[in-house]
Amino acid sequence: MRWGALALTLVVAGCATPGISVPPRVPPARLPGKPAGWDVVVDPGHGGEQFGARGRRGTAEKVVTLDIARRLKRHLEQAGLRVMLTRTGDQTVTLAQRSDFGKRSGAWAFLSIHANAAKNRTASGFEVYYLPEHERYGRGVAYASTRSRTDSSYRLARLIQKEFRRDWPLQDRGIKQARFHVLRHTPIPAVLVETGFLTNSRDESLLNDSTLREEIARRLASALITFRRQGG
Repeated sequence: MRWGALALTLVVAGCATPGISVPPRVPPARLPGKPAGWDVVVDPGHGGEQFGARGRRGTAEKVVTLDIARRLKRHLEQAGLRVMLTRTGDQTVTLAQRSDFGKRSGAWAFLSIHANAAKNRTASGFEVYYLPEHERYGRGVAYASTRSRTDSSYRLARLIQKEFRRDWPLQDRGIKQARFHVLRHTPIPAVLVETGFLTNSRDESLLNDSTLREEIARRLASALITFRRQGG
């Protein structure tokens, strides 16, 4: 299928933001050979009593992550995938419960969605986190290495990074390793995405735009579908 270029200009708070060139929004081809159980676990960060990061305009991380997760679920289901959300509304879900969903799901991928915060309000951009298989359930600090390049979680992180390197208004802050609970204790390919910094006024404005949230979901879906087609 040939993708046509579609110029998309986001308007946030009355100001024009950088243009994004995206393909037409058509459902991807359905995937054959679905395994037993769920296919993908999507984890909207925070929820309920856990607001997460907050922007100066009052944007709550838990609201941003759930909206993106719902949109992502729709895109993946259009591809014929079975998607589990770790929360479907404004519920409090513990970290242990989130990783337990991943353990029991039978899924081939776990994606946790977040929005970042920093004391330095100039910090901006998106980040992708993973943890190599040999670092899970262990101790110590994880460091990036070329050995990680064959790791399935790293490959998923790379596919996500690739989706957001093209025509995207937020800076690519790279792929990083961190011992987040949901990465340490989820025994399937697992990645955590920080979609932007709510403590940065421009990032917050962008993440408040429904069109940008939809595009985030579409690009995440594209990465997950590619990952599955490559064998997970």
